[in-house]
Amino acid sequence: MVAGTAVLPQLSPFLMSLTDITIPTSAPELQALMGDVRSILIIGAFLVLTFIVAIAAGLIWNAEKWFKTALVFWVPYVILYTTVFTNSNGFFTGVIGSLGYWIVQHDVERGSQPWYYYLLIQVPVYEFLPALGFILALFIGLRRKLSAKPKPAEAETAAAGVNEADDVESPDKDEADEHPKDRNFANVFSLLVWWSVSSFFAFSFAGERMPWLTVHITLPLILITGWALGHLVDALDWEKLKQQNVPLTLTALAIFIASTGRAILLANGPPRPFRGQGLEQLQATNAFLLPVVVSIASAAASVYFLRTWTMREFRNVFVLTFFGFLAVLTMRAAFRASYITYDQATEFLVYAHASTAVKEVMAQAEEISRRTTGGLGVAIAYDASPPDTGVSWPVVWYLRDYTNQRSFAEPTRSPARRGRHYRGREELLTRSSLPSAPATTAWITSACGGPCRITSVWSASATRTSPSPKITPAAGC
Repeated sequence: MVAGTAVLPQLSPFLMSLTDITIPTSAPELQALMGDVRSILIIGAFLVLTFIVAIAAGLIWNAEKWFKTALVFWVPYVILYTTVFTNSNGFFTGVIGSLGYWIVQHDVERGSQPWYYYLLIQVPVYEFLPALGFILALFIGLRRKLSAKPKPAEAETAAAGVNEADDVESPDKDEADEHPKDRNFANVFSLLVWWSVSSFFAFSFAGERMPWLTVHITLPLILITGWALGHLVDALDWEKLKQQNVPLTLTALAIFIASTGRAILLANGPPRPFRGQGLEQLQATNAFLLPVVVSIASAAASVYFLRTWTMREFRNVFVLTFFGFLAVLTMRAAFRASYITYDQATEFLVYAHASTAVKEVMAQAEEISRRTTGGLGVAIAYDASPPDTGVSWPVVWYLRDYTNQRSFAEPTRSPARRGRHYRGREELLTRSSLPSAPATTAWITSACGGPCRITSVWSASATRTSPSPKITPAAGC
């Protein structure tokens, strides 16, 4: 109720989208509506309506609690979004623009990713641990809710003098025990499930699908996974496990699983064992027998160590160990994406920037500038041609300290864009452009129309007797 009434006014853009008005998502767009009385009345009516519904629902629920929670939410909201009351437009761009931006961008589909972008790419590659943890949490949570006995039924049973404990097997201790910290289990569990499911479907439906938006899907999955794993940890008798050789047991099980898998793989792969007496067939047979022997030995060791374990202990320890391996794999994926393949287009987490070609080209441009001007004052031009703005992004960021930068959008000999000629898909600088070019000019051009297709940096002296321009290729994507 608290979250719903706080969010309800920010859902007003849904109602606005049913009309023909333009939803303002920024301060300039809001200012542009000042002369449109009809749009202002419609926007104001929907805002007032959603606020009235939220207030009414909160007062009916619990007037005192709702009033306090509303103040806790809206007071910081107004202060921050208005920049401490210096930007009145910020309140409306926050309430309307937060969701309004997504509604406006839905048909644009920035990124052009498929609907399964999160389901089959981002989550399986990077967030497999919380995704599997969500499934585990559903299993534990639903079992716990189904195994809990309703209090009215317990009262009726006690009144009738019937003891159902003799007829019905009592649920596991970790699923039936009531603890003060678990009294709000139903509400928290339902909230996390709803949050996880709704976030996944909402961001999958939205037209703009980007790698960084995966965090909004992952956050509730992480929370509910933490609850599930914490539940398993609390359910174990760690004092008893200390006496049951847990490390040796897990090692024996790991060896058994690995050796069995290896044996199955060798039994079905060419060449197969026991198929002849040739050198290759005998090698295949020997390679197969080793994992079989190790599998049998590790299985015997596992049975020996597990003889004093209960099924619940084995189940919980196995699940925790499995998620421990997933945590290691998650750290590997995070390290690889952050420090090894962070600038490669083959990394699915990388989307907004290009490959190493950008930095290599900029290093050459800086060297040319410092050799010729003693600083970053070289006249440097970059391709900003429509419709994809050429290489302007992210090159414009790397050129932020250059004092004589310029962009070009069309092939022309004007002073700002001289010396650029097209030949098919290649861009060449010709000798005829040298007399009119600045003393030293560096050109950053694109052969394929994208920021990760930067092809060359060029510099030459502007004299009629200068040799042909020097083309320094840079690495492609």
